[in-house]
Amino acid sequence: MKKLLTVLLVVALVLGLGSVALAAGFSDTTDLSKDIQGSINKLSALSIISGYPDGTFKPANTITRAEFAKIACIAGGMGANADVLKSSTSKFTDVAAGQWYTGFVNLANSQGWVKGFPDGTFRPNATITYAEVITVLTRLLGYNDNLPGPWPVDYIAKAGALDITEDVSFDANSAATRVDVAVMADATLDCTIVKWDNDTEDFEEDEDDTTLLEDSFDSAVNDDYYIADSKYDNGTWKIKVEATDEDEEGLATYSDENDGSQPSKWYDLADNVVVSDDSLPTGLGGKIADLVYNDDDEVIVFINVTSTSVSLDGEDLDIDADDIENSDNGTNDDDDDYTYGTKYDVDGKNYDIADWVVDTERLIPNPDANRYYKVRLNSDGEIFDISAKNNKTPAIVDEYDADSAELSLKDPGNHGAYEDIEDIDFDSDDVLIESDTLGKFIEPSELKENDLLLVDEDPDAYGYDYYIEVLTGIDQEGTLDGFEEGEDADDLDQIEISGEWYDVAGTTLLSTDGGEDFDGEISNSDLEDSYDATIKYALNGCNQVTVAISDADGSEGNTSYGVVTEVVDTNASGKITKIKVMKKDGTESSYTVDTSDVEVYYAHTDGTYTGKELDVDDFIKFSVNDDNEVDNLTILAYDNGGGPDGFTDPSAAGSANVRDDYSDEDSADYIGEIIGGDDDNNRITFTRDSDGRTISYKVNDSTIVFNADPANDDDVAEIVDVDDLVDWASDSSITDKYAYVQYDGTTVDYIFIHSDVSGSTDVDFAAVLKAYTKSSDDWVRIDAKGNTENYEVKSGNPDKGSIYNYSITGNKFSTKRYTGYYEDGSELEVTSANAVFDPEDSVVADTYGKVNKVDKSELTLTLTDDTNVILDADTVIYDYSDYYDDGSDPDYCSSISSISKNDWVWYVLDEDGNADLVVIINNNETLD
Repeated sequence: MKKLLTVLLVVALVLGLGSVALAAGFSDTTDLSKDIQGSINKLSALSIISGYPDGTFKPANTITRAEFAKIACIAGGMGANADVLKSSTSKFTDVAAGQWYTGFVNLANSQGWVKGFPDGTFRPNATITYAEVITVLTRLLGYNDNLPGPWPVDYIAKAGALDITEDVSFDANSAATRVDVAVMADATLDCTIVKWDNDTEDFEEDEDDTTLLEDSFDSAVNDDYYIADSKYDNGTWKIKVEATDEDEEGLATYSDENDGSQPSKWYDLADNVVVSDDSLPTGLGGKIADLVYNDDDEVIVFINVTSTSVSLDGEDLDIDADDIENSDNGTNDDDDDYTYGTKYDVDGKNYDIADWVVDTERLIPNPDANRYYKVRLNSDGEIFDISAKNNKTPAIVDEYDADSAELSLKDPGNHGAYEDIEDIDFDSDDVLIESDTLGKFIEPSELKENDLLLVDEDPDAYGYDYYIEVLTGIDQEGTLDGFEEGEDADDLDQIEISGEWYDVAGTTLLSTDGGEDFDGEISNSDLEDSYDATIKYALNGCNQVTVAISDADGSEGNTSYGVVTEVVDTNASGKITKIKVMKKDGTESSYTVDTSDVEVYYAHTDGTYTGKELDVDDFIKFSVNDDNEVDNLTILAYDNGGGPDGFTDPSAAGSANVRDDYSDEDSADYIGEIIGGDDDNNRITFTRDSDGRTISYKVNDSTIVFNADPANDDDVAEIVDVDDLVDWASDSSITDKYAYVQYDGTTVDYIFIHSDVSGSTDVDFAAVLKAYTKSSDDWVRIDAKGNTENYEVKSGNPDKGSIYNYSITGNKFSTKRYTGYYEDGSELEVTSANAVFDPEDSVVADTYGKVNKVDKSELTLTLTDDTNVILDADTVIYDYSDYYDDGSDPDYCSSISSISKNDWVWYVLDEDGNADLVVIINNNETLD
């Protein structure tokens, strides 16, 4: 028997509910492994070993020889006979009649299981050693001193061969601990009993392979039974079981007819039933287990679950297309001749279907890629059940009113009887509530605010009017990073939390006020103010985000610098009511303007001034209130359109379009022209307009450079890298480098320019792994030569899966035009989005070939048509084989060693005829 975690289920009738309480087992064994806990609780359930009155087991304690004599008698199936010998005179001089252990010692000795010492004593109160324990356990199976070798080597060797001692480490002469005795005794119960055969002079196993457990107890033992269902009926929990072995005699005769039915029977569970995997009765359905019954073979006292399960995404679960017999190709159109295949591919591994599975509804021929499935495996590693996991959204508790016996919700979700939850009368309706977190059935008064509930109504409520499962709660936490909308109606949205992507459930609930109200949904628009903030969330059974809580209101609460990128809205009089600003981190945010504190106009309507007080590309300093509204704003500088006039100081005389309230008189000291740069010392040389002084200032990683006129001229401001700024400043061929340079001492804090600061023109390739949305901005996750990074998209419209020539400016991703050549000298045809390689469209005739030879020393690929493709140190290689096979991300390859003979490759050349980019395209459908 497979030993897993066991727990004691005390089935007790609770007034009004008929609930089950889950006992905690022994209070001092929770730190032990699941297998060890299983052994202890199994032996406890079978009354072979017991704990102490205080609820402990004391696993490290030793055991006396008298105590182990009792264990041996009960494990040997003769515990009830000990009382007969309790008053008998013992052959041992130190075992007096009438002691609690006298009958056990006498009985064990009469069976040849225990022996005394040469001096005629038994020493009942002496601790028993490992050698003595192993000897007695092995004798319980029928072995005796006919074993070869001296004692105790003979018994220890046999016990080792039977795996009795496999999970313990011991010194034969040391005192055995209670925990090790339990582990070894449990293993012994699963061993086959033997008899000494005088004719063969050997130990012969029982012809029926009877185990000690089966032989010692008058109860029935059934191996590998399928538990089909469970219910609570007249104060007793019951399970419905089916045989999985046609030779099994514990149920009605096994039927090998493929009629969709199985012989089955309902059995009661004992009040002290032990279950080996921590399951409540509601969690037993769909599992395979070994069952032990009481003396009348009608009540189950022990359930040892032997099956396991694997949960996985539907896209990783497929019926083996090469092993479908007599099928309708997966259409499942109720054809009487329809049968399932006998194999499934589960996450790339092939599994057989158990031959006893005749109920085809347990198997799914065409898994949905957007669902999550549980695949159950028997102890032989065969599939016997596949079920879709719950993809519904749970209800959210507001509170339970004990006086009215009613439950109020913040939202009912969409699972099961969700429309009826608030109509349940917990006084008159039979309601079973199970807590996944606590691992027990609970009272309705134990429900808490924001608990998540799944509610089912008859006939699937385990014999109750309603069954309520309380999920683990909104207890997962992470940083909201991004959002990707599904490409079409059949694709789910995805959300990125702390770098991990999750599908978003079809129905979702979102609270943006810390869990008070769930009046939003998990969408890009409702999450706009929560990006980069911590959120709490819960997943449904399909591993989809279904409920989320954020308390981020977007409030910044401190002074910020930025460039106005859009005047979003004005009122009827032209007063600006909403703006969009690019901040120092390169992100854009929209802000409502508190017009009671900030009155700036986009255009006056009263004729006093027709210009704009605030416009796109203005450099500002601002702060926001608790409602995320701009309540203070200063216009620091704005451009006069370039040329010799440079920037304008909004506070200067003649700047009539800016009110004094919204300008800064210090701006005059910060406006001028950058006339030089020093790469070696990270300095710029700046001439101030106010007094004509020329000063050298230090720039560093803390210096923020805003540029209102990026090179791509896409009307979106950017943050410029300091190194690029210094390069630009030192370029003597560039004139009129006007700037706003805010310094503190000799170090620059902020720079505002309105110029073309071009970065490197070198070719740099990256594969786009994901294109998604964060707030209202487009973002990408890229693989840049093996390094995975996330960037906001500055320019271009990159597609997932394509390779681009790119640049990063101000921590934003831009696609760049690339010029490359095919083998025939024609120029590479790039897409409108500047994709150098598009996995769907780029692989066309005469752009690829099959590798015949790889010369690593010469960095040369020879194709089957004798074309030589020459690589160099700068050649970038990506492998798209898995991408074409199953949609996996492409892999960056660091060297030509990643390319092998018979690989198919697509490539593009530079102007010198060397390969700039090589893509391995195995599994592409267009290949010859």
